[in-house]
Amino acid sequence: LISYIGPYPVEPLTDSNHSPFLVLFRVYVYAVVPTSGVLSVIGFWGQNASMEVHLPVGDSTLEISVRADRVKLWWPNGLGDQNLYEIQVVYKDSAKGSPTIVEHRTIGFRTAALVTHNDTDPSKLIGKEGTGNFTMRLKINGADIWARGADLVPMEELEGRSNPDALRFLVKSVADGNMNILRIWGGGIFQYDAFYDACDEFGILLYHDMMYAQQGHSPSNTPIQLAELTHQVRRLSHHPSIAIWDGCNECGGQGIYSDFVVSTIRQEDISRIIWPSSPSSGWISGVDALWGLPIDRSPLVPKLYNSDIEAHGPYQIGTGWRTVNGYQPPTPFDPNIPPTLRNYETGKTFPGFFISEFGCSALTSFESLSPTLPSSDWSMHSKPMYQRNWPCDNIARVYFGEQNFNETGE
Repeated sequence: LISYIGPYPVEPLTDSNHSPFLVLFRVYVYAVVPTSGVLSVIGFWGQNASMEVHLPVGDSTLEISVRADRVKLWWPNGLGDQNLYEIQVVYKDSAKGSPTIVEHRTIGFRTAALVTHNDTDPSKLIGKEGTGNFTMRLKINGADIWARGADLVPMEELEGRSNPDALRFLVKSVADGNMNILRIWGGGIFQYDAFYDACDEFGILLYHDMMYAQQGHSPSNTPIQLAELTHQVRRLSHHPSIAIWDGCNECGGQGIYSDFVVSTIRQEDISRIIWPSSPSSGWISGVDALWGLPIDRSPLVPKLYNSDIEAHGPYQIGTGWRTVNGYQPPTPFDPNIPPTLRNYETGKTFPGFFISEFGCSALTSFESLSPTLPSSDWSMHSKPMYQRNWPCDNIARVYFGEQNFNETGE
């Protein structure tokens, strides 16, 4: 866990002008017999720490910290370099005299704040709790971020076929498209290490749902789900790309989501922004008003959602073919070509809004779809198309003219 030991930045930080960081390394060990030794942390930026430890039989949690005074910052895509550093933890058993445990992680140094109040005068917010209703924007290393991105669903339904090279290619494509953020949708999966490593490498911020959603996908406070949440946060909390943990997709964030899901996250990772749900109006208490970071031991109380600073939508929903989401006759709409542009005043002194999900239903690419279907079903209205989430007859007609959707392609 990485914390910034410095004041709230009002201007973008630089490699030569920032306060130190503190890296807290938690080590979870199980000892078969009582043992003693030395636990060391080696920061490959030139600072180390060590301490003597005595382990009883069973589980133990060890904590050791090391400072990082002169390090280069990690920046989102388009704003600077993605500087990364190795950190290694070594446990040397006194009886054996050689390293018994050696683990390493790749980390990056950056500050992250979720701005919801007017922060042009930070002194007015120091020591206060809760989310404001002025705006919702990320501030990384003191730079206000124009979030440009998309929501991510699993690339592969059969998880055993997932490919690290494909995941890296996806993230590189996101960066090449000048995006700087992805939202990990709560109806999907916790991604593979290769994905998060690529986000660190290419500077793609992550707004990360827990794997819960509305309508039958809610959590239960069980040992298995507690173990999953704990494991995933511990597995991923060293990644600089992860900016926000939130409780779920479109669940409001009340009740078990704040009392169990987000409370578990806070217990495991006090260094990162927490958010009740996507979308949400934020917190009454439990987070710092200036940074948006969790406050330990303060009641974590979410606001009732009222669409004041974040929303999902708009969507252009497809119509015209019966699918799992029902049937509506083809409904025409204004294609908005050329798009209507309006002038708005923007900037950190103006109110803001965060759209964390929007889009248009569209057909899968032919390259993806054709290997899964016989050529006799290469049609918009073939029987397998009943399994689509939404049809897209009206969208195809508006943008490409009248179509014969029963015709089979070649």
